[in-house]
Amino acid sequence: ENIPAKADHDFLTEIFSGYGEIDYVSIPRFKHSKMNKGFAFIEFKEPESVEKAVT
Repeated sequence: ENIPAKADHDFLTEIFSGYGEIDYVSIPRFKHSKMNKGFAFIEFKEPESVEKAVT
């Protein structure tokens, strides 16, 4: 499922911080509209957090 069109850094941090400490959030956007492309990259500090988030 895509992330919401109005999802921002704070929104994603709030959702994914329940799985562990977040190191980095990147939300690719379209150049002209600045709308997000429907996905994001979340980088966690600990590898175990990734396992929790994807299962």
